[in-house]
Amino acid sequence: MTPTLKQEPLPDWERLWDLAARDTSGGRRIARVLLSLWDGATFSVDLQDLLCLDPGPFHDLLALLAVLHRENLQLDRLVTSHQMQPILRLWGSVPPP
Repeated sequence: MTPTLKQEPLPDWERLWDLAARDTSGGRRIARVLLSLWDGATFSVDLQDLLCLDPGPFHDLLALLAVLHRENLQLDRLVTSHQMQPILRLWGSVPPP
């Protein structure tokens, strides 16, 4: 019998985008990660921010990273600028960490 690899969980996209569009410390942290994955030349993230998140969003972001890694994609290939607008309006000028 051949062992099978456990499939990575899929991120809860709606929860991530909803939280990132909120004016909270957790929303700011999630937004920084998403913005950095979407446009790393403009937005940066301090990975320490991940350690301050609640378990659900933390695992969703890890799952998102796993999907991007597995598919060899950048977030801008999956998400349009229109979809990023709520996050950009609120956090588009997030200062670098």
